[in-house]
Amino acid sequence: MPSPVRENGKFPYYAFPGGYTIIYIAGDNEVLCPECANLPEAYSTAEKREAIKKGLDREDGPPDYTDRAWELVAVDTYDEGLPIQCAHCNKDIESSYGPTDADYRDMIRDWHHQITKRDPSAGVLEDILQYVKDEEENEGGPNDMRGNYHSVGVFVREFIDNDAKSHEKPVGRRQKIRNPITYEGNRFGHYLVTTVEDTEWTKDIHGTTIARPPKHELYFQTDWDFPGLAETFGWDGKILPMTKTRAVNIKDDDQIGREIYSAIQYLDANEGKVVEDPGYWEGDD
Repeated sequence: MPSPVRENGKFPYYAFPGGYTIIYIAGDNEVLCPECANLPEAYSTAEKREAIKKGLDREDGPPDYTDRAWELVAVDTYDEGLPIQCAHCNKDIESSYGPTDADYRDMIRDWHHQITKRDPSAGVLEDILQYVKDEEENEGGPNDMRGNYHSVGVFVREFIDNDAKSHEKPVGRRQKIRNPITYEGNRFGHYLVTTVEDTEWTKDIHGTTIARPPKHELYFQTDWDFPGLAETFGWDGKILPMTKTRAVNIKDDDQIGREIYSAIQYLDANEGKVVEDPGYWEGDD
């Protein structure tokens, strides 16, 4: 990072061209915003050198050339990430492009755990990520929200509530009848989900026998889908200990890899389990 240089007597507020956010790094490694960098107390390293040559390196400021907290040793653009605080005025410095997807995922995991008391599966995490980003855009764009922690929490709760409503059984005189489902694995690492013919599932709520739904098949071939499939068949989302995932060369910080591997272990151990169809073939009957 270069040392800052004044332009027309001021340290720049935004990078040109482009208008990108600028931050200033002080001698004590703290970050200053452009407003504070232009206070009388602040000075650049180059200006300090000139002062020393002139014998002005005394505590007779401002600027006080012995105060490292006000020495601007570097300037850089702050391109992406959550807002950071200025060490002097404590105001937020927003990045040019806003939070990264990794920042959003961390906030979503935290809120999802607070609301549901469990971590989201890899597939659900990506669905919520897209939902949150879309909703922030609808609320006025990233320049308004910038990944605000509490606004993200509102959107995560909305997603969870909407998702729960979409899985509610219809209320009324008659209910849509679905077959139970089961699954089997194959040697290519895929899972085939099929409906199970069961006469108990061909009656309406009054006990009247109705036509049996046709049998269906559905392949799950993408590893991102395995955690959601495992949850359908009863997996509680618990991730295997690191000692087990290390054995298959999954890094300790690879949360998604550990989750997928844990889901696969559950699916392989419970092959043939029968549960109610959550609506995989909704509208096909």
